[in-house]
Amino acid sequence: MQSNQQINYLGEEKIPKLMLKFSIPCILSLLVSALYNIVDQIFIGNSELSALGNAATGVVFPIFILMNMMNAIIRADGSPAGSMASMLTGAIVNIILDPVFIFGLHWGMKGAAFATVIGQTVSFVISVRYFFHTILLLPR
Repeated sequence: MQSNQQINYLGEEKIPKLMLKFSIPCILSLLVSALYNIVDQIFIGNSELSALGNAATGVVFPIFILMNMMNAIIRADGSPAGSMASMLTGAIVNIILDPVFIFGLHWGMKGAAFATVIGQTVSFVISVRYFFHTILLLPR
C-alpha cells in the first residue's frame, strides 16, 4: 500500500538495520498487548467479579487477537511504528478507562467491557485510517 520508492528499501537496506526497524516496534506492540490483557485481569480480579470476571475476559480473548490482525498487516506493509502506535493508543485508553468504569462508576464487568470496546475501537479506527490513507496516496 506504500509507494514503490518506500517499498524498495526492504530489498536494498541492510538486514541489521531492517531487523531493528521492524523488531523493536513489533516487540513493543506485543508487550503492550500483553500489558493490556494483564491490566484487564488485575482490575477485574480486584473487583467484585473476581474469578468469574477473569474467566469471561479469557473467553473473549480470541476476538481481541482478531482487532490485532490489522496491526500485523500494517507492520508487514512496512510501517511497524504505525502498528505500534495503533496498539499503544488503544491500550492507553483501556488502561485509563478500566479503573474509571469498574471502580469509579461501579459498573464491574460492564465497565471492563466498555473500556475494552472503546480501547479496541480506537485501535481499529487508527488502523482503518492507515489503510484508507495509504490507498488514497496510491498513484492512479
